[in-house]
Amino acid sequence: TEKVQAFAVFDCDGTLVDTHASIVHCMTAAFDALGLAPPVPAAVRATIGLPLNDCVRILSPEHDERVWARIVTAYREVFFDTRRFDTVDEPLFPGIMTLLDALESRGVVLGVATGKIERALILTLERHGLLSRFATLQTADKAPANPDPAMLVRAMAEVGAAPERTVMIGDSTYDILMGRNAGTATVGVVWGQNNADELAAAGAEFLARSAGEILERFPARGR
Repeated sequence: TEKVQAFAVFDCDGTLVDTHASIVHCMTAAFDALGLAPPVPAAVRATIGLPLNDCVRILSPEHDERVWARIVTAYREVFFDTRRFDTVDEPLFPGIMTLLDALESRGVVLGVATGKIERALILTLERHGLLSRFATLQTADKAPANPDPAMLVRAMAEVGAAPERTVMIGDSTYDILMGRNAGTATVGVVWGQNNADELAAAGAEFLARSAGEILERFPARGR
């Protein structure tokens, strides 16, 4: 069987979907629900891309495991409630749908590797009609999260792609480090978590300032 010729693995939050305002809302509500002073929005945004448990530890270092577990539970309740009642505002970033269409037309296999848990990722992708577009979904509840390479290694194994034919695309330095740790190419997108300088310092080989620029890393066949 022919090996996968090109494999594009996307982070979700801050790369495909603009979830930052929604995440800040959920985290603030979770702290409020427990009568705790919520972290400032900038601090919450700085943790996006990490698994929820790690975010909560960073944002409330003065608390213990028991309190952290309650914050995580409260966050998830708010997260799923906003989706149940469709009060969430998480648009795709401009040009993402066109980019996915163009990649598929070039024979590129698509995957996701994210700090989200699987249930949350599926809800997010379903909301935009994207679930069927991705051949593999790697989430923080199935493997160690970035920058550990485990998710990306599993994604490549599932679709049959070699590291030299794989590109990790993300908005945070954690995504770039995961790609480097897994031996893949890396693309940093500048519309999410970290800026161009930070992504480059983490080792991003290519910086995309728009979704369309990502396509430059995937030449049409025959070129």
